[in-house]
Amino acid sequence: MSYNAVLEADRAVTQKTEILISDVEVFGMLRHILSFRDNEIVRHTKRTKKYVKILVQKMLNMEEYKAYLRHINYESIAEVMTIHDIGKIGICDDILFKPGRLTRTEFDEVKKHVMVGLSILDSILAGRINNSAVIQNCYDIIGCHHEWWDGTGYPNGLKGTEIPLSARIAAIADVYDALISERSYKEACSHEEAVQIIRYGSGSHFDPDIINCFLDIEHHFRLISNN
Repeated sequence: MSYNAVLEADRAVTQKTEILISDVEVFGMLRHILSFRDNEIVRHTKRTKKYVKILVQKMLNMEEYKAYLRHINYESIAEVMTIHDIGKIGICDDILFKPGRLTRTEFDEVKKHVMVGLSILDSILAGRINNSAVIQNCYDIIGCHHEWWDGTGYPNGLKGTEIPLSARIAAIADVYDALISERSYKEACSHEEAVQIIRYGSGSHFDPDIINCFLDIEHHFRLISNN
């Protein structure tokens, strides 16, 4: 093989393994996939985006969070909420919309949506390069929004600050919206009931410092939920 042929072969390999993909492309693909699921999941993700946005804005006024939130691209945390439940497209309707309490086996199936979501993200990024903070937030929120502050969550039983900050923020918005929304298996809680449940979860389910932020602005959550 000639020297020029070797150079051309090397260039082809480099081009193949260094395909760049933008944040916009990743979000576009994930949202397109999620659009094939039921409308309630899409509405849930859109509401949680709004909750997270105002919660992050509150936290940006606090010195202990300001620098780190900027480091992890705080604006994208709210954006990721629009696709945080992407893995639910892999859960069968009979379980996801069951009109009644799930069995332990059924709940174990629902919990798989986290790993399904990560697998979908991996598939989109396969062979492509994107090392942005935005994509890291995608992995952190999709993979960790069901982890609990006390280590009893899933899928990895992370505890305290082992849980990425973006996921700790996402967890509060996710649970609040789940509580105030009617589902096939439950009636909706009132705003006051949801706030009490979340307050009670401080230090067990949720990061206590972020709960304090939430309690300062919970009335904004009510306004969003009513729209």
